[in-house]
Amino acid sequence: MKSERNLLNKMVSRIGFWSAILTTIWTIWFILAFGYYMSSLPSEWPGIEAFAASFEPIPYIAWVIPCLLLALTFPVMMSCIHYYAPDDKKIWSLLGLVFAVMYGAILATNYWLLLTVVRESLLSGYTEGLEWFVIGSPHSITNTIEGIGYGFMGLAAIFVSQVFGGNRLGIWL
Repeated sequence: MKSERNLLNKMVSRIGFWSAILTTIWTIWFILAFGYYMSSLPSEWPGIEAFAASFEPIPYIAWVIPCLLLALTFPVMMSCIHYYAPDDKKIWSLLGLVFAVMYGAILATNYWLLLTVVRESLLSGYTEGLEWFVIGSPHSITNTIEGIGYGFMGLAAIFVSQVFGGNRLGIWL
């Protein structure tokens, strides 16, 4: 029984370690790629036809992919934190996990839509109704979905922060 528990702890530690590393990598990748992508956009919204005509898929894909991957790895990392949380702090890690799952579900859907439907529509020149889904458009539904998703991620981080404490590393985390 103790051997099984040790194997489980080792597996959760490994998954937690790699999900934290990947979460960090996807975040840095996104920040760099999105900064480049946004700097390449015109300062004023040119309209969907002009946007589609000047659409560059590589810079677009370069920021959407890490966002999609982040939406998949962040909830995994939060699950591992919940597993190791002390019993008296599990409510905080569970609340963090709940909001992390909401973030992941909402934004994985959003980024898959951006990566597939929106990108393919832009590349094919099909723009009817697309202005509602393009990041950068002042009318974008996907911008709003991003806002609520990252709000849930922030709530997840606030709740899970209550798990850490005690030593200097815990307080810093």
